[in-house]
Amino acid sequence: MVEVKGKKIVVVGAGRSGIAAARLAAIKGAKVKLLEKQKDIIDGEIRKNLLSMDVEIKEGEHDKRDFEDVDIVVLSPGVAIHSIKEFIPEHIPVISELEFGFWHIRDEFIIAITGTNGKTTTVGLISYIFDQLNIKHFVGGNFGTPLCEYFLNEKKPNILLEVSSFQLQNIKKFRPNIAVFLNFDANHLDYHKDLDEYFSCKMNIFKNQSYNDIAIINEKLKESISKYNVKSQIKYFTKSNIKLKNLVGEHNLENIQAAYLVCDHLKINQQTFKEVAEGFKPFAHRIEFVREINGIRFYNDSKSTTLASMEAAIKSFENKILLIVGGIFKGGDAKKLIPVIKQRVKEVCCIGKDRDIFYDLWKDVVSIHKAKDIRDATKYLYSKAEKGDIILLSPGCSSFDMFTSYKERGDYFKQIVNELS
Repeated sequence: MVEVKGKKIVVVGAGRSGIAAARLAAIKGAKVKLLEKQKDIIDGEIRKNLLSMDVEIKEGEHDKRDFEDVDIVVLSPGVAIHSIKEFIPEHIPVISELEFGFWHIRDEFIIAITGTNGKTTTVGLISYIFDQLNIKHFVGGNFGTPLCEYFLNEKKPNILLEVSSFQLQNIKKFRPNIAVFLNFDANHLDYHKDLDEYFSCKMNIFKNQSYNDIAIINEKLKESISKYNVKSQIKYFTKSNIKLKNLVGEHNLENIQAAYLVCDHLKINQQTFKEVAEGFKPFAHRIEFVREINGIRFYNDSKSTTLASMEAAIKSFENKILLIVGGIFKGGDAKKLIPVIKQRVKEVCCIGKDRDIFYDLWKDVVSIHKAKDIRDATKYLYSKAEKGDIILLSPGCSSFDMFTSYKERGDYFKQIVNELS
């Protein structure tokens, strides 16, 4: 535990993570300033609460004066270090909200899961099993509840975290007892300077582990991690032989195996794991069945914001697929998907800001159409579909050109499907 009483702490970003970090710092006796570039986004009640804790709030553009005479800078996950580095003197430590939360850990057992895809599903599956077996735990991180909020509520013996590259980039001491690296593919190149930086941030999950800790790593990453010094006990995993009715697709067999290895370390045997896990249902927007109309099934995979997650969704079905793709492209080589597109997709609709990337690369291998939006794309594909077909929204891109989040995008798609007759 690191003492912060009397320290001057600047928290950058007033999202949920930043607010949780500011509140925790204030409770621990620090002098806190919360910076937020956008004006009027802090809820009135939250603002009132922060001010009652003597947290100084400054909205608007940052400048060097914000970081004068500061002991520690805490970054919210959405704030890239390169975007504010010019303002911060080199001697001042810059840490993530995840790291700041870890500074206040005592005896809790920490399980942390990272990877380009499948984090939420794997964390959700483990949490569900823990719930069914009455294993008390806090679940959070990138999953929805910041780690700093843990210290503002009832303490529990186990902490289960989904952690992103953003959260891992600025850690110093963060050390999970069990760390899981599910997979890796091009992503977040709008945030990280290149793939090497992105991968290195993911590998930070093992940075502070010792031999007494466990590293659970996808066997496909064996060569990639070889240049890193992982000091913990490595357990590689491949696809599970456990199949769960509600988790379709080859990619989920890897997620299941990773979850099982975590549970196995905690003395949950395979039979118990399988029996309990059968009741787990995937979260909304992750290859979520929406509805069947005239023998045509609709699936919402709006959480798919990378090419890898799109490919995994396509491979989850044997039937011919009518696919909706597009949005803001986050990097990768869409040409690599041509074989699976040829094999399983009969029609594509491209939408959004970067729709031409897909149209130009795939126009000679599949019937492809440019649509103005999701409504137009859904109606067009429904007019082309036949009994037994699947209409799949799996954009492979972020949603911010047309929506505030992948959830809003997915909900809009479901609304359109439910309006069809």
